[in-house]
Amino acid sequence: MQRKHLDREEKYAVAKKAVELLQPDSLIAIDGGTTNTIFALLIPHSMPLRVVTNSFLVAESLQKHPRVEMFFLGGWYNVKSQVTVGETVFGKADGSLHRGMS
Repeated sequence: MQRKHLDREEKYAVAKKAVELLQPDSLIAIDGGTTNTIFALLIPHSMPLRVVTNSFLVAESLQKHPRVEMFFLGGWYNVKSQVTVGETVFGKADGSLHRGMS
């Protein structure tokens, strides 16, 4: 059984609670993982946000959100987890956050 099917209700509850804590116009980072992908899917299309991510699944989930500005972190691609990893990712994250994603 794949991890995404384990504890589905718990993951949904965690993701839903996290969405309730979001503030409009926030800058947030979303890592990979099934709970974070559910979180991204639950973000309201009306909420303006700036998102930094290294997850292809999160990026795909947010691509049709008209009010989300997204910065995708490059690096080595981990096929199994579908995220970018390595020193490059963290260096880019640090630089983009300090520049305010402008």
